[in-house]
Amino acid sequence: MLNTLPEKLQLHGEEGYIKFHNDHPYLFRCGNLDSGLFHGFERALVELNDFCFVLQEGLKHYSYHQKLEIDIDPVNFETEEVAKEAEYFSDVLSSMDYDPTLVGKFYFPASTLTLLYFQTISFLKDIASVVTRGKPDYTYKKIAKNLAQQNDGNSQPEIIILIELIEKGMGVKTHVFLDAEIKILVRDRLKKVRNEYAHGDWKVLEKTLKGVNLVLAFKVVSKMLKQLEVLYLEWEGKQSSPEALQKFIKG
Repeated sequence: MLNTLPEKLQLHGEEGYIKFHNDHPYLFRCGNLDSGLFHGFERALVELNDFCFVLQEGLKHYSYHQKLEIDIDPVNFETEEVAKEAEYFSDVLSSMDYDPTLVGKFYFPASTLTLLYFQTISFLKDIASVVTRGKPDYTYKKIAKNLAQQNDGNSQPEIIILIELIEKGMGVKTHVFLDAEIKILVRDRLKKVRNEYAHGDWKVLEKTLKGVNLVLAFKVVSKMLKQLEVLYLEWEGKQSSPEALQKFIKG
């Protein structure tokens, strides 16, 4: 990937496959033409990026009235009842203290990061499903139960359970999620944004969003996919040879 990151999300589109080829500034590129799984991941990340780009660009044309006023003069209404209704809505509007700038500064980045979190979970679920196929001891429910027992009965986050499933299925420690950037953003920050957004912890979420770079977020998820792809292809290649698989597991 290029070293210089754009300041904002960039549209990929169909032409992006020709324009960027294998050197996109921040989006994952599948390195193996035979890997249908990771080609699917590449396409899904491109689609999410472009959707969020459309939202980003739409904010440039977002218009609003900061001091919208409702006519409550009784002489302008046919009946007293309609006039009272208008007065009621005027009171509601003034009490809401609506700040339209929050759309771009708050809701857009929070929504983008939450969608990126869900997409990341989807990637990990797909990988876990493949590498644990035919291994009844490695199910989500069993791994979740084991991890809870190891943590004083405390349920572990979904992403931690999926990482454990992938490692159990491959038979190796991936070390991917020990990478500082991936750990901070994928394991911690994205999950934190998602939880705070879902639970309406607005003041806490506002602090969490400070300093978050959406382009970097996509880049780090792409970095995670690239490292997992290398491990996955190596694991996949060993499935036809039991001896090679044992060598791969032992390291």
